[in-house]
Amino acid sequence: MNVCFKSSITALALAGAFFTAFAAAPACAESCEGVQDLTPLNGRIGRGRCIEYQGSGTLNAPLEVQGRLIIKNGARLEAGAELSALKGGEITVRGELVIAKGGVLNLEPMGALNNQGTLHLKEDSRTTLSRSATLSSMGLLQAYPHALLNLEYSALLKLNARSVLDNAIISSKGGRIENRGTLELAAGSRILASGAGRVSNASRLIVGEGSALALSGTTLFSNRKNADIRGRVSLEGTCTLQNLGILNIEEPGQLLLGGGASFSNGHVTTVKGDFTAADHSVFENTNGFKIFESGSVLIKNEAAAVNRGSIYNAGSFKTEDRGSFDNKKYFFDKDNPPPKAY
Repeated sequence: MNVCFKSSITALALAGAFFTAFAAAPACAESCEGVQDLTPLNGRIGRGRCIEYQGSGTLNAPLEVQGRLIIKNGARLEAGAELSALKGGEITVRGELVIAKGGVLNLEPMGALNNQGTLHLKEDSRTTLSRSATLSSMGLLQAYPHALLNLEYSALLKLNARSVLDNAIISSKGGRIENRGTLELAAGSRILASGAGRVSNASRLIVGEGSALALSGTTLFSNRKNADIRGRVSLEGTCTLQNLGILNIEEPGQLLLGGGASFSNGHVTTVKGDFTAADHSVFENTNGFKIFESGSVLIKNEAAAVNRGSIYNAGSFKTEDRGSFDNKKYFFDKDNPPPKAY
């Protein structure tokens, strides 16, 4: 006999004996109503109700989810239609969800979408994550040209599988973007992160040629695995880049520090493209930093660079204006001594 418990402590009388069962007992299975057509729902799935959509149709009218919606096979949200997860509402994609051109996906405060299949954000579609909303993708997420994904303060975008932006935009105003899969920015895509947000990579991040990751405010960019920069990564304001993995600035990629931004390299950084620290920004190296023949490092204006690890230079390492370099450990240059310290 299978027994499920809804509370963590349940008293059972078995064979005349009294037992106390704790949380090890299995949770009760959710009861969902299977439907082939969403029209009879009259635009709303109420709190406490679970609907499993088993068809493969098109949604042309607004649908609000305060309970739970499971998309088993496929659904397509057409122009003018809105799919919204309200407070406490949850949308689970096990098949395919297409937000077509002009379609709108809204995750209201405390609303959630879990992608276990495929999520397509088509051209000119709009997806909004309000405060404390969560979009978690364990399947494929594909964003197409001019698709816009907005994150408001404290919203969370969790990418645990493959995610590809093709000339699309993610705009985060104090939200969090966490990549634990493969996130690729291609063909002019942009991630624009401002406020006190966070962008973290714990797997593979590719900023392709012509694409950009632009950070401002007090945003923190943390790399703990592999990040390849072939486009442009810029930090303004008092943003921070913490590298605890492998950061590759590939040719013709650019890493630009401005304002009072800072870059701390605690593991391995390679430069085959360009790295520029300007204004009052700070670069600190505490581990391995290698500049290849095609690579260039420029410390200018009143920016400061400090080396407490090892720097190997086979390309160009220069200071300009009042830019400073303080070498406290190992600096190897195939042709020249370390740049002048101020």
